Amino acid sequence: MINKIRSETCRYFEIEDWQLDIRSKQRKIVFPRQIAHWFLRKYTNLSFRDISEAVGTGRGVADFSYMTIENLIETNDKDTIVAINVMKYNLRNEILDYIGSEIARHENIIQELMKRIK
Repeated sequence: MINKIRSETCRYFEIEDWQLDIRSKQRKIVFPRQIAHWFLRKYTNLSFRDISEAVGTGRGVADFSYMTIENLIETNDKDTIVAINVMKYNLRNEILDYIGSEIARHENIIQELMKRIK
């Protein structure tokens, strides 16, 4: 899923994969990286530390990026909403696979808990 999100982010924003890992403050690089952080947090079980390793930034950067995108979504920022919706559409199969695996994981946890109760 990490590689799919990285790939889709680069495709959508027309940047090279390596650019997600550089420490740049240019909006052309920062915004796609923030979107990648948001997707990785939203659609994987990765911690902010793991996300930072997957995108080559510090933990504080991944955390801040996620909150920045959340704030842009809440304020209905058009560029953010469009980017996320297009990328969600393009990643829909991977997202559905992730959701399905999460449901199965939770069902297994519930079954284990039920066994312990009995």
